Parts: sequence; C-alpha cells; structure tokens
Amino acid sequence: MEFSPEQKYVIENFTDNVILVARAGSGKTFTVAHRVAEALKRGYSPEEILCITFTVKAAEEMKQAVEKHAGRRGGAQVFTIHGFCYDLVKKYARKSGAMREPEVADEIDCGELLSFLLSEYADEGLYEKSDGGAMLGEKQLAAIISLIKHERERLGYGYFREGGYGEAIEALKGTREYERLFTAKKSGVKVTDYSFKDLLAEKGEEFFARYKRLLSSSCLMDFDDLLLCAKSVTETPFDNPYKMVIIDEMQDTTSLEYSVLRRFFKGALVLLCGDPYQTIYGWRGSAPEKVIEDFVENFNAKTVALGNNRRSSPFLSYAGAYYLASSFKGFPFPEKTEFCDSDGIEVYPCASAREEAEKVFGIIRNLGSGADVCVMARSNRYIADFYAESEKINAELPKEDRIKFFTADGDHQFFKKPIIKDFLALLRLAVNPWDFASFERIAKKYAGATRGALSAIKDYGKFGIGPSSFLTSDAAEYGDGYFLLIKAYRENVIVVYDAETTGLDTERDEIIQLSAVKTGKDGEIARFSEFIVPDVPVSEEAERTHGYGIDYLRSHGGKRAEEVLSAFSAFCGDCVLVGHNSGNFDDAILSREAKKYGVNFDIKAFYDTLRIAGVFSPELPDRKLSTLCEKFGVVNERAHDALSDVIATEKCLIKYIEKYVIPTENDRRRILSLYSDKYAGLLSAREKILYFAEKRDALGLVRYADETLGLVSRSKKRSDRDSANDFYVALKEIETAEDPKAFLSSFVSLAALSGSQMDLAFRKLGKTPLITVHQSKGCEFDTVILIGASEDEFPSYGARISGEEDEEKRVFYVALSRAKNRFIMTYKAERKVGSYVFPVKKSPYIENLPFAKKNI
Repeated sequence: MEFSPEQKYVIENFTDNVILVARAGSGKTFTVAHRVAEALKRGYSPEEILCITFTVKAAEEMKQAVEKHAGRRGGAQVFTIHGFCYDLVKKYARKSGAMREPEVADEIDCGELLSFLLSEYADEGLYEKSDGGAMLGEKQLAAIISLIKHERERLGYGYFREGGYGEAIEALKGTREYERLFTAKKSGVKVTDYSFKDLLAEKGEEFFARYKRLLSSSCLMDFDDLLLCAKSVTETPFDNPYKMVIIDEMQDTTSLEYSVLRRFFKGALVLLCGDPYQTIYGWRGSAPEKVIEDFVENFNAKTVALGNNRRSSPFLSYAGAYYLASSFKGFPFPEKTEFCDSDGIEVYPCASAREEAEKVFGIIRNLGSGADVCVMARSNRYIADFYAESEKINAELPKEDRIKFFTADGDHQFFKKPIIKDFLALLRLAVNPWDFASFERIAKKYAGATRGALSAIKDYGKFGIGPSSFLTSDAAEYGDGYFLLIKAYRENVIVVYDAETTGLDTERDEIIQLSAVKTGKDGEIARFSEFIVPDVPVSEEAERTHGYGIDYLRSHGGKRAEEVLSAFSAFCGDCVLVGHNSGNFDDAILSREAKKYGVNFDIKAFYDTLRIAGVFSPELPDRKLSTLCEKFGVVNERAHDALSDVIATEKCLIKYIEKYVIPTENDRRRILSLYSDKYAGLLSAREKILYFAEKRDALGLVRYADETLGLVSRSKKRSDRDSANDFYVALKEIETAEDPKAFLSSFVSLAALSGSQMDLAFRKLGKTPLITVHQSKGCEFDTVILIGASEDEFPSYGARISGEEDEEKRVFYVALSRAKNRFIMTYKAERKVGSYVFPVKKSPYIENLPFAKKNI
C-alpha cells in the first residue's frame, strides 16, 4: 500500500507534534488509522492512545478504520469530546467520593427541569407563565442556561466554585447573543420572555443554585457541566496516562473543549487533524486559529497538508480548491487539468417556492430509484418551507411517484422522540431512582401526578425524601426507606466498609484491601482488615493513591481473594452494609468478586453515606468524605487507607443517623403514606424492569414497559410502534452484557450523548435526506442539491448585517464538499412582500465557483 510523502511523514513521525491539514476526501481517516497501527507496532498499548472525534459517527468510523488497518479490535481509546469528559467525571466520582456517579441529561431533560423550576417561581409570584407554562421551549431555556454557564467560566469561575452567575448575567446583558435567546415564535408571532429575563437579572444566583441542586439531587449532569467539571478535575496535577493523543476535526473544537484536552498533551505525541476551511461552528465557540496558534507556539507543532480531495470527482475536487482560492486570501488557485470540463455544477433559478420544489422533484426522478442524493439548505426555516411545498406536491401524485423526505427533526432525533424519552425515563429510574426529571416525566404521564404533588416531594428533602423513597422496596414494605438502617443501628448490626482496588474499572479491577467495622447504637463492636494479592496488576494511578503495590501486599500478609471474601462474609452476617461512595463503586466490585468466587453474603440492605449526605445536607459544596468529616468534626488520620476511611465513615454515619435519620422518621412515614398508593405502580415497574434486565431479556423489558404503562398502546401512531421496535433493537446488546445493570446505566447515558448517525438513519428509512448544511457534517453523497442558493440565504441575514461573512463562505464550501459527482443549486428568483414582487439574485458565492452548466 502506497502512501503520499505527507501521509508517510504523519504515520512514521514519532518525534514531533503535528498539525494535519486535511480537506474533505483527502484521506485523513486512512492516515490517522495507519498512525495508530504504527504506534501499536512500536509497542504502544491501546490504553496509551487517545483519539477524540467530533461526532459519534466519526468515532465509530475511526474505530472501524483502526481495526481494519491495525488488524485488531480496541486499537485505541476513541471518544467524542463529551464522551471523554463523561469518562473523566465518572472516574473522578469513583476516586474522590465528592459526588454520585452522574447520568447525562440532554437539552430536553434540562429544559423539563427548568420548566418545572419556572413553575415554582410562578407559584411564588416571581415568574409570569404563558398558556399555563414557560413561554420559551425546552431547548431555548437550556440554551440560555448554557450561555450563562460558559460566560461564568470565561470570568474565571470553576465548576466547583460558588457564585459567579449574577456576574455572568450582568456581563451578557445587552449582547445580541444573549438578548435574542429570550425571543421565540409562537403561533407565527414573535414573543419575548421578559419575565424570565427579569427573574435572572434579579435572582440569577438563587435560580442557578436551585437548578444545580435539582440536577445534583437527581444525580444528573448536563452537557455544559460535563465539560466544566472535566476542566476543573484536570486542573489539579495528575499523571497523563496517554502517550499519543489524536484530535480529529480540530476546527470544530471549542476553546473550552481544547482547554480540557490540552491537559493531556504533556509527555504525549499529539496530532491535530482537520480543515480550518470547514469550521462552521463559530456560533458555539469553535476557534481553530487560536487552537493552532497555541499548539504551534507552546508545543512546537509542525504543519503538514494532505493533497486534493480523492473522494469527489476530479472536477468537483478542482471546484472546491478553486472556490477556496476565490473566497479566502492566501489560498492558492489549483492548476486546471484535463478533467475540469464537466457538467458537475448546475444552477437553476425558480420563480416560486412551488417551482423550486417541482424542480427538485424532477432532478430526483431523473436520477432514478435508489440514487444517492441529498437535499440541503442553509437554515431550518428554509427546510420547513420546502417540506411544506413538497407535501403538497406528494398529495397530488400517485403513491408510487411520491418522494419521501428524511428530516432531522422528524426522523433523526431518535433518542429525543417523546415515546423514546418515556422508555429512557423508565430505564433511568431503574438504575438511578434519584432522577427527579425522569420521575416527573413518568409520574405525570402514567401515574396522574400533579405538579403540586411533585413540588412537595422535591421539598421534602429535609426529611430524607426524594423520588427514590417511592421506588425502593424498603419504603413500600416498611413505610420508610431508612427502616432497615435504623433497625440495624438499634441492633448493632451495621457494617461500614471500604475497599482499595487495583484501579477504577468496576468490570475488571480487583479488591486489594478490605476493611470494615461493625457498629450501632453502642458504638464500634468489631473490626476487620485484610490485604489481598490480586490476579491483575495494580495500576500506577491506584498505587499512587493508596500506596499499595504487589510487593507491598505480598510482604504484608496479602491473602487469596476467596479466603478474604469468605472471612468478610462471616464477619458481616445478616448485616446492613454501608460505605462512602460505595453505590458508585465498592458495591459493584464486591458483588462481582463474590459471584466470581462463589461467596454468599446475607446483606439485608445497602446504604451509602454519600447519598445520605446528598439528601440531608444539600448545602454542602460536595459530598467528599473529608467534607463530611469537617462538618461533624471527625479526624481521618490516614485518608485512602481503607481502615482509616472506614472509621471516619462510621463516625459520620452515626452522626447522620442520630441527628437526621431518626428524628425525621415519623414525618417521613406520614409523608410517604400520603403518596405511596399513587406511586406503587412505579415501584413495581422499576423492579420488573430490573428483573428483565437481569435476565438479559430485551424483548420482555420493552413489552412489559408498554403493557404496564401503555407507552406504545396509548399512541395510535405507527411511527411510535416503529420507534419502539428500533428501541428494542438498540437494547438487544443487553443480551450479551456481562453486567446487565451496568449496561443499562451506560445505555441511558450514551443515548443522551449520542450524536449524528445521519447517513445511517436515512438509508435505513429509505428516504431522501432533507437536512441543513450543519447536519450534513461527516456525510457524503453522489449528488447534492443545495436549495435556497440565493443572496437571501448565503450569506445569512445576521452575517450581512455584521459584515462577517467568512463562516458563511465556509458553510457554502461544506455543502460543496459533501458532493462526490454533482453539485446542483436552486433558488427562488423572486420574493413577494404583500402585493409587491422583488427580484432575488443568486448567492454571490456562486461567482467563486469555476463555472457551471447553467449559471443564471
């Protein structure tokens, strides 16, 4: 296999950091995959190679390319940026015990929580509702919160630092990007939510504190918090586990994302790949020029450029280079070759929206059945107008002549469809009963809960009550979710334990130290502490944390795991088992290892002081053991030693039981009795979902969810039935999962993190894609039809007003670069305003193309 000199340099250079400038179709993925393969040949382990991509689709393509060219599965750690940050946050949660391991909330989940919060402010007379709810939609509410969080970060406030929201709101006031977010169209009329804007101006700090508590108590993180938390986590010194870092699509990386990834450059060979001329996400903070400047200046990076577009026809490859040279200073004009005479570019003016739609229908028909064609536009608004016209045309045609269009909102946002959000909410409650957003969604739709009742539940946290209180068998059977803990306290059969391990992977790492104390109302009764010699190596990071390597364990009486686990089982007896952050980590490893060695435990219930603190002490800045010790004046003499941590945890637990859990018992029972019947069905549903999960029965799980809650049967839409079937197909992987509950937890978070699988989706549905240029990133088509190629759309109105058109030129280039053989443009040559008709010209960017078949 032959490589170009540039490809060979990138693949074989293990001395320099490199910027790989690669235009569309120039062989970038091929080159990167071979670089990974070369690293593996040179002795790098897959765990030492980090590859970051922009979309889930790109991540899958990269994994497949590495597997193909390296000849092995799992040749590198491949993540999207949000997936990588989520992995960092989970590891931090397991290691620090500062918080519960979160699930990921997408913009719809966050919007629902924000709507709920605004309803509470409306009840307090501080927010004015519109038509019984928030004036702005869920996505728009989430966008406002996101902008404020990013401005706060820009002002120097880290994720764990208090305050800064009011300052950020004040800094954003009057800016176009902030003010426009409060305006939306309702029934065709523009409306502005002045009430929400005033609320943020007056009570911004309080609003964000309440929103943050709502997320935290639900054990959720939104996309912004993933990035912001990951940045704060990586600001403390750590040893970089990666020897090679590859960042794909670097032109789409925001400054915040880059600041997180930059922490992993030290001691690693770094490759940044992408095409600055394809950056079209300036509105979300991408700044490739700043990324490149920093990388060259501080990491001595060399720049290499790959050759022409090999994916497209020679003519369209030439046209792309010609367009860039005509549009941007400093880009050289390509040499004209014998292949340049072609009909690959066409432009068609149309008199009206109807005529433009008819023209597109004619082009698609002429291409023939099954043609690889995409219709794209600059804006969602233009797509909506075109789709309306296409539906009128289809209504006039025989069924066999109709053209079905795939739209992102209607077909692609699979995990955001209401029916799928309901399925996911049920699964999320199964693995995370503290999730208030999911509890609210299911309780309102299928248990008839009112918002007032849900607000009351949220406010009962001081009594130790939350959604989980109605979703555990203890509360249903005994009338109090803490009944078994109180009983064990009075009978002196609480066992507080901690485990030190070889690492943070709950599926592979092993216990190396197991310590515990038996306690209750009479104080400490007995102690247990043993070292274990594991079958897997102790990771360097774990050894730095607790100080125990293999040699130390062997020289200090380390025993076989089976022997220690059997002794620990005898020590526990029929106890209640408690740990700090054990629900995230220790319980899972203990359960897995006990099953592996056939050791039985007769545990009556599991509790976690991190979760107890989250309910009774929401005011604490975090839930670290050190924070709880400070709250109660407890001294932990040797942190990260299992026995010392256990003794400190035991003292904090007893304080919580005596000061919080027991004094609120009667109030808790009274409140739970008021609502227990209403939510009894949800408890039964949760237990049944977990039952089917343990059996690895995906079909039974989906059928049960429908039969019990009527998720599909209540709907008369065939599309909902089809979506339920697709959901079952996605869930089938549970049938081969080693740990079904861990799979469910991963599944619901990946659903929120999932990016565009656009090309796979419309090919599966057999429809012609009708998407925006932004949605087309990562896709390619034999023929691209760009509708709305007029001066009204390219450039956009905002770009024309501001005079900043470079990004608009790049958007046009991205549309051109999606086409492999034909690039066809249409536009409406007239615009009607009342009784007046105004002529509309083609986009000025068309003049930057070399030539066209019809250039009118």
